[in-house]
Amino acid sequence: MSRRRRGPPPAWAQSLLDAALPMGVVGESIHGDLETEYLDLRGPNWVARLWYSFEAIRIALHYNKGMGMSDFLQDVRYGFRMLMRMPMVSLVAALSLAVGIAASTTMYASMYGFLYAPLPYADQGDLQTLMQIDRATGDKGDISAGNVLDLAARVEAFENVAAWRPVRTTLSSLEEPMRLLRLDATPNVFQVLGRQAALGRTFSSDEGRPGSAGVAVMTHYLWETVFASDPGVVGKPVEVAEREYTVIGVMPPDFEFVPGDIGLVMANTFEDERDNRDGARVVAVTKLAGGATAEQARAQADATWQSMTAQYPDELSRFTFRLETLREQFPGESDARLVQVMLLVALFVLIIAAANVANLLLARAEERAQEIAVRVSLGAGRIRLLRQLLTESTMLALLGGVLGVLLAVFAVAELAAVMPSGIPKAFSPRIQPAVLFFTVGISVGVGVFFGLAPALQALRPNQRGTLSAVSRGGTVGRSRSRIRTVFVVGEIAVALALLAGAGAMTSMANDLVNVDLGLRSEGLLTFRTSGSGERYAEPGALAAFHREVEQELLDLPEVAIMDELPRGRNVRGPEFTIDGREPQEGQEFPRTMMLSVN
Repeated sequence: MSRRRRGPPPAWAQSLLDAALPMGVVGESIHGDLETEYLDLRGPNWVARLWYSFEAIRIALHYNKGMGMSDFLQDVRYGFRMLMRMPMVSLVAALSLAVGIAASTTMYASMYGFLYAPLPYADQGDLQTLMQIDRATGDKGDISAGNVLDLAARVEAFENVAAWRPVRTTLSSLEEPMRLLRLDATPNVFQVLGRQAALGRTFSSDEGRPGSAGVAVMTHYLWETVFASDPGVVGKPVEVAEREYTVIGVMPPDFEFVPGDIGLVMANTFEDERDNRDGARVVAVTKLAGGATAEQARAQADATWQSMTAQYPDELSRFTFRLETLREQFPGESDARLVQVMLLVALFVLIIAAANVANLLLARAEERAQEIAVRVSLGAGRIRLLRQLLTESTMLALLGGVLGVLLAVFAVAELAAVMPSGIPKAFSPRIQPAVLFFTVGISVGVGVFFGLAPALQALRPNQRGTLSAVSRGGTVGRSRSRIRTVFVVGEIAVALALLAGAGAMTSMANDLVNVDLGLRSEGLLTFRTSGSGERYAEPGALAAFHREVEQELLDLPEVAIMDELPRGRNVRGPEFTIDGREPQEGQEFPRTMMLSVN
């Protein structure tokens, strides 16, 4: 077959040979001989291309078969010597990377704790939360106690359903009464969550019913901070909201609810709230029955909810139902997005640091141009030199990673120390294996990715010109200068974007802190009143207390009474209608913020 009709060899096989063969005369000679045989080979084109591909692989393996562990260790030793030849450059590069890696590691530790760390419950994959969704607004919230009781009784895929509600109350059996957060919970709550008490026991099924004796399980948080880890507290009474409860157990230190500063857990079946389907919300968690999947549970629960809506249309027609995993419910969408944004910002800081290091490596590559040109002229292959240069940049990045982890350990410890008490320890940032794997991964990734451009520039084929330029005392860096310019421009662009974002966030935070409330706040003090316990158990007793407080306060000058602070978190936003302008079917009811004041 004529050479003129033979197509070119496979491009990937030629690239493989370019990378594997020594640069210079030896490589060019092998290239030429192989192409001559390819063109002279008899037979169809596909046979010749297949032969060329196999020969390229065979030759590449032959020239690289000696690259084993000993060569790798030799690369490491040589790389260490090269780093020590220019210690200041290496130190500046490592510290630059350390700052970026420390910021990224700290933010990843926070994100891992918030989004991925397992909660302190057994069989977490089988736990689902029950949510009630407002059809008009799409607002997602906890579910009413009466609906929980019905779903627990009707849905076969639910093995067990636990419900709880945090309540702010007073522990009055101490020398100085203290405010604390208690949890009213169904007796099966610890069974559903799969945890046992460290001291004493948890609730039995007959506890928590109306009229039964009051029992409580103490969290390790309260036991340690208030009762000085006294094991004798089990079996003793405590007075909460003027009612006596017997402490029957203490939970282990790694067990927490959300929020994390719960002090006492009281048994409550919520049977007295069975008819309340539009209010009296509770957090509800179900454990799936053996063999049941989340999809089956959702299908059964949706069908049951439709049946309940038909039974109670006035209360439930404006709500839908949803099952979510615990991690979808805790910590919530807004907190999760905030942590992800902070991680993204930290990664941008790392990119700036890495680009700076790439510029330093490019500058060092110019200083080593003659050394690399000599090694190439002596027959060193591209892959061998590329691996050597990437080993050096990866070692530099790993050094930055080690320094970054040391900085991150202190940063994570400080961040965990200032976390609010209501944040469970499971959500707190901490250095753990997954975080260390992330740090090693980004260190190696930075070393390879940002070391690749300097390495490829150092291996450009015009080595004869490099030797001539160096021997004349000239420069070899026009293309390298262009790449360094690209890195610098990229650094400035990312830095400006971060500064603009930081400025916008600072301005927004400043506006939120200093927002004009539309009222005079100088010289004003606020306080709240609440009543609970046996004293206010009778109907109307709490309203009478509030009237008495109001009457006493009205005798004082310049006192205002309202059910919530202006623009507070708990200001009501009820729906309303205007006569003659009722919304059409499918339209949302208008809402407004409403305060009751004197």
